Amino acid sequence: WQLDLTQNRLYTISPGTDRVLKSIQEPIDLYFFYSAKAAQSIPQIQPYGQRVSDFLKELTQRADGKIRLHIIDPKPFSVEEDRAAELGVTGTALDAAGTKFYFGLAGTNSTNGQQAIPFFDPDKQRFLEYDVAKLVYELAHPAKPVVDWLSTLPMTGGYDPQTGQMRQPWVVYSQAQQLFDVHTLQPTATSIAPDVRVLVLVDPKSLPPAAQFAIDQYALRGGHILVFVDPDSQMEAAGNPMASLGGDHASHLEKLLTAWGVGFNPGEVVADRGHALTVAMRQGEPPVEHLGILGLDGSSLSQSDVVTSGLSNVNVETAGYLTPIKGTAVKFEPLIQSSTDAEPMPAHRS
Repeated sequence: WQLDLTQNRLYTISPGTDRVLKSIQEPIDLYFFYSAKAAQSIPQIQPYGQRVSDFLKELTQRADGKIRLHIIDPKPFSVEEDRAAELGVTGTALDAAGTKFYFGLAGTNSTNGQQAIPFFDPDKQRFLEYDVAKLVYELAHPAKPVVDWLSTLPMTGGYDPQTGQMRQPWVVYSQAQQLFDVHTLQPTATSIAPDVRVLVLVDPKSLPPAAQFAIDQYALRGGHILVFVDPDSQMEAAGNPMASLGGDHASHLEKLLTAWGVGFNPGEVVADRGHALTVAMRQGEPPVEHLGILGLDGSSLSQSDVVTSGLSNVNVETAGYLTPIKGTAVKFEPLIQSSTDAEPMPAHRS
């Protein structure tokens, strides 16, 4: 038995990580390269080094023999130092003589695949579990799961007719491509392929009935759907200046959401006096409190979910809200929520 008394449950394994460990089919070797003796003279590193070591040992115990952990203290000009470089773990120079300090993790699987965390940054300790679980997942699942992605926003990059230049993909889209085989789904689609693990819908609007039917059929057969709806998409307005005044920048998926037991009003945004930010509306005028532009702190963010537990502040503008529909069995687990001093406000007033 173990008891975690740390403030942020630093030594508690999340359910998501447990699922990753249970999904391992073939043995994985993890190589923790750590200059333990050198770390004794670096007080800001040594406690974190011990925590990483303990965490890796905990994962090994939970993996039912599917993870083999090797803890290595590379000596200068040794075979172990060469092995670290070969696996992608980099050393940091400690002194003018070029003595290297190693604090990284590498992993290999049974098909010669390998992944690495070149160096554990002490400033990113709260992401330790995520980073290691991601490495293990990529080794355990060399064939990336298929994700269908439908977005009315320019998330995938490409040519921008407004500027005449190429635009970069959104960061979240690029990161998704690292973990998944992402396919672009067109609004005219009439079916969802059977190998699609997750369907992502971003700011859906004006979807034809055939596309909505295909999405609903995918949900009914147990498919996982990640939906982002917005009553007043500022990104859409920014990308289309001609339509920014008086245009409809709301997502429209009410028919499907209602069928799934989720209420969403595309004509309303959240006005929250408890989290309203003071912003400058026009040049030359003093800043004013804007009820639709919110600075959400830790009290509004779920501390029990890995998605939001490491966040201290999130700013949102003209955000919508979701409600459970009476009589349905849908279960809500809010990640972000308003204060008690909040109410809906017509989107056109925001």
